[in-house]
This record gives sequence, structure tokens and C-alpha cells, in this order.
Amino acid sequence: MMKVDYKQVRETIEDTGKNLWFAGLGVLSTVEKTARNTFDDLVAKGKNRDENDVTMVEKSFDTVVEQVKTVSDKVDQGVKDTTRATLNRFGVPSSDQIQDLIARVETLNKKVEEMGN
Repeated sequence: MMKVDYKQVRETIEDTGKNLWFAGLGVLSTVEKTARNTFDDLVAKGKNRDENDVTMVEKSFDTVVEQVKTVSDKVDQGVKDTTRATLNRFGVPSSDQIQDLIARVETLNKKVEEMGN
């Protein structure tokens, strides 16, 4: 029969136990490092996404502002055109017609003054 060296078996079991313990610590360390790197990557991607979203929102806002300005200009022009047409129907002269009339009156005034001298 073979003689069992219990001291050798015990040392082997202790060494295996220690190696399992160290392997567990190594796994823990690796998982912690990977988790930290993954977390840092996620934060960086989130910040990048946040900057992209802000840029996208700013562009969208600028587009909306331009559209509002365009619509506002069209409404303003429509109101002016309607007002001008309505005043014209009632015989009220336009601003251009009034300016033309003022120029004609000034010309007549000069001619009258020249005749009086």
C-alpha cells in the first residue's frame, strides 16, 4: 500500500486555497477596474451626448426662431397690405402719395415766392 503524506496533502490544499483566494481578489480587482473604466466611459459618452443634445436643441431653437420671424414678417406684410387697401378704398392717400403732394406744394410755394419778388 501506498503511504499518504498528510503533510503534503495539507500543504497542497492550503496552497490551492490561497491560490483560490488570490484568484478571487484578482477577479474582484479586475471587475472593479473594468467597472470604473466602464463608468468613466459612460460618463464621457453622456457628456458628449449632452453637448450634442444642447447643440441640437440650440439648432432647433434657431430654426424655430427663424420660422417665427418669417411667419411674423408675412403676417405683418399682410396686415399692412390689407390696411393700405382698406384706406385706399375710403380715398385716404398712401404715404407715397402724401410725400408726392408735399413735394408739389413745396415747389408751388417756391414759384409763388419767386413771383412775389
